[in-house]
Amino acid sequence: MIIIVDADACPKDVLIICMKMGHQYSIQVWTVASFNHHIELDHHIAVGGDSQETDQKMINLAEKGDVAVTQDWGLAAMLLAKMLDL
Repeated sequence: MIIIVDADACPKDVLIICMKMGHQYSIQVWTVASFNHHIELDHHIAVGGDSQETDQKMINLAEKGDVAVTQDWGLAAMLLAKMLDL
């Protein structure tokens, strides 16, 4: 299990909460964002600036049982279908 954060539009406070929860429960927190964002974390994936590139990377990264954090309803629906094995 990992926590995957859509860091393109994630408020800093939410990212901090995810990092604290990951540390508390010994779960890796992965962030995904376009190269336009400067994020320095152990598990960060920078993608290109094309539309939906972050979304596609999160979908490819996610596995059943993972936790995802995003404000994007469409991405959330696709992630739920994959992570719940629907």
